[in-house]
Amino acid sequence: MLGNKNDVSVDGSGNQTNVANGPQTINNINQNLPNIVTTKPSNIQRLLEGISDLVAQEEIEISDLDLIPYNIEKKIDFNDLNNYRDYVDIYKENYYIVCARIKDLKLNGFISIEQAIFKYVQKKFMKLSNLNTADLLIEEIVSEIKQDLICNLGAMLNHEDLEYISDIVFYVFSKCKIFKKPL
Repeated sequence: MLGNKNDVSVDGSGNQTNVANGPQTINNINQNLPNIVTTKPSNIQRLLEGISDLVAQEEIEISDLDLIPYNIEKKIDFNDLNNYRDYVDIYKENYYIVCARIKDLKLNGFISIEQAIFKYVQKKFMKLSNLNTADLLIEEIVSEIKQDLICNLGAMLNHEDLEYISDIVFYVFSKCKIFKKPL
């Protein structure tokens, strides 16, 4: 946790960031958990564009998708996703930011961005589906996407952008593109 002597500064993007002054202790933090601070839409947009670029490089086939909505809490319980259950309110908040960014990207020429994101995450899900727990599966999907983005687009994305990968995966989950649908 940061000490009591914190200043607020503005980075080059105009976003506020906390700057710690003095000795600090940082405890072990699970980087796959949702970001508790205010989500910045520009980070999510850069992340979506990055994943879209990865999809373009891999030539993933985009097909018609099942868009039937389900109750998200029931799906979380049905699939025993403890991390999502514990942080569902934060993920839901960021879900709407992801929706807005996808809509903006569609209006700006990325017509099939949503389907590309679905297919990319589904591909990771299928590859890793033999893992023992649903929470571990989510963590590994996030980890693999992060590694792909760093390897292929590292210069385009910053560390803060990469923190929102779990929100993109939650968006795909909530649209019932990965994991089983509740009965």
